[in-house]
Amino acid sequence: MDVRLEAIKFNHDPDSATRDAFNIRRNETEFVERPEWRRGVSIRPVDSPTAYAIRETRGKTITIKAQFSSTEAAGKTLQVRAVEARAQRRQAFGLGLFDFLLRAILSDRLAPFGNVLGQVKEREIDFNSEGKTGFEEFELQNVRLWSRGVSVSTTEWRWQFRANSGDQWTDFALTRHRVYVVLEIPKCPWQQEPFAETNTQLPWAEALEVACDWAASATDVDEAATLVTRAVNDLGLHGVTYDGLSSYSCPNFNCTQFLDLVRGGLGMGKIVNCSDCASAVSSFANLVGCDLRQLELGPDAFHTNQIKLIGATQASPLFEFFGHEVAWYGNVTDQGRVFDACLQLDGDDRPEATPFVALLPKNIPFGSAHEKNYRFRLSATLVFLKPDTLGCRKIGYSVFGDCKPPDDARLEFLKIRHDYASWKDLAPGKQGSLGYDQFLKHELLSQWVLRLPVQRPKFVGAVNAVQSLWCSVADKEAILRLDVVEWKTWQEAREFMLRELGEFRLPQIERLTYPTIGDVSFASDGSVLFARAQFVFLVRSVGRTLIPLRQTALELATLYGTGPGNFYDGNDFES
Repeated sequence: MDVRLEAIKFNHDPDSATRDAFNIRRNETEFVERPEWRRGVSIRPVDSPTAYAIRETRGKTITIKAQFSSTEAAGKTLQVRAVEARAQRRQAFGLGLFDFLLRAILSDRLAPFGNVLGQVKEREIDFNSEGKTGFEEFELQNVRLWSRGVSVSTTEWRWQFRANSGDQWTDFALTRHRVYVVLEIPKCPWQQEPFAETNTQLPWAEALEVACDWAASATDVDEAATLVTRAVNDLGLHGVTYDGLSSYSCPNFNCTQFLDLVRGGLGMGKIVNCSDCASAVSSFANLVGCDLRQLELGPDAFHTNQIKLIGATQASPLFEFFGHEVAWYGNVTDQGRVFDACLQLDGDDRPEATPFVALLPKNIPFGSAHEKNYRFRLSATLVFLKPDTLGCRKIGYSVFGDCKPPDDARLEFLKIRHDYASWKDLAPGKQGSLGYDQFLKHELLSQWVLRLPVQRPKFVGAVNAVQSLWCSVADKEAILRLDVVEWKTWQEAREFMLRELGEFRLPQIERLTYPTIGDVSFASDGSVLFARAQFVFLVRSVGRTLIPLRQTALELATLYGTGPGNFYDGNDFES
């Protein structure tokens, strides 16, 4: 008899997640359509993703809904079930050490002894006169998700039918599904409502793949957040290093590009700052059920004890931060707990002195100045909490120039620190003309390959903005990131530039007096920020190979002038 499995719904009730899967999407641009498995469409396990929360489903009977067809079973009743495909496969190999080793190879490393969803319990289903069924509800039995903690695995089912209880079971379909198991329904910034294709804050299957791997086997939220913090910090073992300016969290957390970085790609560059690390820890930990936020620490500038920044080969004494941001759990008090993936502290009783005993701040109380916790180990300066900054960044595309503006106190600090009065009124020179397409084809950029399509972000007040990432033709580890923002007036551009100086978490950026790049410029080892009339440029070295940026920025400044939306030829520019 020819019986076909047409489709399976795992998330058959989007308004509840107690007896079925919770709401997810595939990534920032793709939605997970229901039914999650469809005949002829869902070939690989990742084509049929589904996610369950331990806390919400514990003690409940989990169900799925499946639809069938059979021209030969029209008007008839059949018994249907699904057994573990891998369980049958293992039985063929017998017993003994060889079988045990082979089982370990064949089975998913996070679910080595059977499907996390168990089996589909048998039941009778009725076919209509056309040989079709509706979506029939099936109970799952021998479910294992509650005992394994956080996991990502593949469930394989061999579907079988028979006409009568005494008949042999007949195989008619094999399905494979990617199953994510988290401790609780994902928290902020992830949402469950609205369950709609336009809601990019629904948990992403591609992000769950990473988060469940990082927090594998965790059975409580503290353990899960600790494992995620360790995993983010370990990116430093794979070429990710610290820089004072955010690459992924301004103002949203650019999860799409961060995932590319995690998977070994370039993302938006291989440098991160404390905001990027805090956003990554909280976003991925919250995917598996934790409840972290980002929190800023003050004062506006402070020196640290010995710390080892992400990606660094050795500790740095008396490092200086322009503020600092961490992933945070609990109330904003001394007893709140810190998960800081961007650095390691000195774990001995004298954090200001050698030797350096590396301690990753994971689930550590902030503490008072005298308690030997995070505050004590971070700095001899009176570091304090900023309760008003506690928040949760949305998931989405992030761009230079769209960060949260500094408050009045910090703005005054920045004006003094960067001598704003001396350059805010410097008038720009004369305009020339070179179009954008010509600019991209200019010989200066012929040494580079455009890594990503040029982005044209939009944000309040700006006339135009361009964001691009370039790789050197000669050295694939040399990566140049170029951000340009155009304003209506050069005065607005200067105000914007001051705000952007506030995003540098390190004070090592200083004003350039010779050579001056554009009208006014600032530089650090890895960045050059300069204004050219109503345009503001940020040129950054974001790969493993450090690029000599000042000459590159100087050449760029000669191409870009003062007309609306155009790049210009420096031959017509009077400075």
